[in-house]
Amino acid sequence: MGGLGKTTLAEKIYNHSTIKTHFAGLAWVSISQKWQRRQILQRILIGLVYEMKEEIFTWDEGKLVENLLQIQQKKKCLIVLDDIWSNDAWDSIKAAFTAEKSLSKLMLTTRNVDVARHANPKGFIHQPECLSPDQSWELLQLKALPTRGGYLDIARDYKKMEKMGREMVRNCGGLPLAIMILGGILVTKPTFDEWKKVYDDSISSLKEGKGFGKNQQEQLFDNLIRSYNVLPPQLKPCFLYLSKFMEDEWIDAESLYQLWIAEGIVLSSDKRKGETMMQVAESYMGELVHRSMVQVRFNDLGSSLTKFKSCSLHDLMRDLSLFQAKGEDFFEAIDIGEGNDLNLNHYDVSRVAKTRQLVFYDKRVVEANSYFTGKPNHQQYRSILFRNVDREDESQQLRLGLYLANFKLLRVLSLENVTHSRRSVLGTFSGTNIGRVLGSLVYLRYLSLRGSNLKTFPWIHNLVLLQTLNLNVPDDIFKSPASSNVLGKLAFLRHLYLLPWVSLKSVKKTKLRFNGLSKLETLENFNTEWCEVKDLPKLSGLRKFQY
Repeated sequence: MGGLGKTTLAEKIYNHSTIKTHFAGLAWVSISQKWQRRQILQRILIGLVYEMKEEIFTWDEGKLVENLLQIQQKKKCLIVLDDIWSNDAWDSIKAAFTAEKSLSKLMLTTRNVDVARHANPKGFIHQPECLSPDQSWELLQLKALPTRGGYLDIARDYKKMEKMGREMVRNCGGLPLAIMILGGILVTKPTFDEWKKVYDDSISSLKEGKGFGKNQQEQLFDNLIRSYNVLPPQLKPCFLYLSKFMEDEWIDAESLYQLWIAEGIVLSSDKRKGETMMQVAESYMGELVHRSMVQVRFNDLGSSLTKFKSCSLHDLMRDLSLFQAKGEDFFEAIDIGEGNDLNLNHYDVSRVAKTRQLVFYDKRVVEANSYFTGKPNHQQYRSILFRNVDREDESQQLRLGLYLANFKLLRVLSLENVTHSRRSVLGTFSGTNIGRVLGSLVYLRYLSLRGSNLKTFPWIHNLVLLQTLNLNVPDDIFKSPASSNVLGKLAFLRHLYLLPWVSLKSVKKTKLRFNGLSKLETLENFNTEWCEVKDLPKLSGLRKFQY
């Protein structure tokens, strides 16, 4: 079952120093319930030979399998298939692991032991067990009482707290995740009286049959709900926001904080003297981590703007986030991958009208056009995110065209990896220039076109409220702005991501200027060939700079 620590144990092995020195290549891929064969094979290969990433995206499934077999014969590889649910998922990729003289090892995590036996009847199977009462209390102490004795009331009331703690933890059924969630609640309540209130609430739930009931999953979900309910008000929307992202997705922390800020869910009143809003957002994430509600990976770069590199939700925590987000009408998710024609009549109109945030899971992006054409005016929406766009799949093409102009009041627009059909409504043939349309969305605080083929210059100067601008687009569709001072009016801009590489033929004689960007904190991919060096000393607020 979920929460036993299967993935955690696999990560400990995968990241162990002895393992890393023993294997020449390592790859970790999460399979989950919704999977695509080609995508799985691509991700494994990229993990093993990252330098061939762009070439791998062009290979068909046959070539992907062929190269995986060759690599496993040439060098020792450790490949982890995390959270694999079905025999079908294994059968779809097993041809890539049939090399006779393979030097590699394969590790799977699954909730279904039959899947493990199906993959290899002779393989070693380790089935984690639930913790004993003593082990459960030991784990709860580690989480909930890290400074035992540090408070006078804890030292005085410890025996009483242990008695209550043992009773509460017994209702977790020995499930490590449930214990960690309970510990995440108790660690913020250091006094005996506060523990007693949590204890009384759990007993009340037990008597009413709401929580610790028929099975461990119900017991766990009760703890999950409680962990959300006791969150400070400003952290609740931050946690719900994470359910916008895909299952098992590792979310870039820097981008996430910028989204939170642009959405207005990071409070300026929480900012202490000398702090930036990014640091406030990081403190929010730190609190969610402290409560064991979010998993994180740390940045190993001293120059990084953030302590955390990326974050993710355990499957059960994501279920909770989705459950709460739906109940609170936090956002509306349109799953194009399910074959919806995106006519609003197919949805609960009264519910959709309550939310201001849209998320498109665009497995077949081309169908999104009917959604935009079907709604002439979208004044209530403030945020649109496109998720899971596979830019290598030519069938996944989106023609946004002038339809985005219907969303006049947008504050957040993420079109990462969205590719526009070359036969676009504007008739261009080297990517689509929808800059004029984007330039009309004057309330935008966040605009990301990373990995897309959408041209934006020179209309960016209209977006005077922008705080984050990501222009990391492919070089072949880049066109240098006609005016060198196209960014000059963006006085609120704090985070700017330019192209990582630009061919000189794309660059005009006039260099891009940065004067007027006094609030800029992040500047990435600065290139002296087309960026003005003499403006750098004027950027006094700069905290992160990469060229």
